Amino acid sequence: MSDSRHVGSLRTDDQVFGLTCWSGRALPMRRAHRHDDIEVNVVVRGQLDYLFGGRRVVLPAGTTSVFWAALPHQVVATEEGSYARWLTLPLAVVLGWRLAEPRITELLSGQPLVTAAALETAGPSEPRFVRWSGDLAATDPALTEIALLEMEAYLHRLLRLARPGDETATTDRPGTARTRSRAAAMAAVVATRFRDPLSVAEVAAAVHLNPHYAMQLFRQAVGSTIGEYLTSCRLAEAQRLLITSALTVETVAHAAGFGSASRLYAACADAGLPPPATYRRVQQQAAGWS
Repeated sequence: MSDSRHVGSLRTDDQVFGLTCWSGRALPMRRAHRHDDIEVNVVVRGQLDYLFGGRRVVLPAGTTSVFWAALPHQVVATEEGSYARWLTLPLAVVLGWRLAEPRITELLSGQPLVTAAALETAGPSEPRFVRWSGDLAATDPALTEIALLEMEAYLHRLLRLARPGDETATTDRPGTARTRSRAAAMAAVVATRFRDPLSVAEVAAAVHLNPHYAMQLFRQAVGSTIGEYLTSCRLAEAQRLLITSALTVETVAHAAGFGSASRLYAACADAGLPPPATYRRVQQQAAGWS
């Protein structure tokens, strides 16, 4: 995906990124993934076609997006020669920056926020990202602290300018493969109906496909089963509710579609997350909400 990067705690198999910064070629992702970080994408050249929890968003050159990566997301297509910059920030770090609560709530909704502003007030973005990558790679606590202060100011500025991605997004692009479009349609069904009991047969019927064929097509395009994608959407909603509300864990589990607290606990364990109550306490303490 990239030519150069600093990796603080990057493990793509279980979707753990942490504090990372890198730049390089942008290529399609073989599967959707999720990680509990705030992610920033700067598209320098070309175009990135994203699938964000069932929503197709096109990011052309010159745009910057910021989103909570807990919702399944995937670069499904890129133009040849596309080049981008990435920054991932642990959610607890961002919550500790005391950003405006309305923007944090908007960010946690799962919808990417996008701006076409250059954000060059503090200098060219390439040197900025290269400098941050070098600072983090040096493993010098003082340089890391300086980089984090600069990233905090950058995110404040970005959130002042960015708006929901649908304002600049298209639902599809000419030449998109039919398989990818059908998979995106199924992902959209899951992303909008995950709170309800939902079977593979119902997802397949919504796009007029045979269930067996629908499962094959979805795995081929998205890289996971429909059931795995459904669990990811439910888990992202549970995380959001745990952070932003005082609902009991049992109520959160039902509101997110798990049906019981035990299923939510199991999903957290499978995803490598702490138990729901612990997750809530850590994140709300970081945000100063508890």
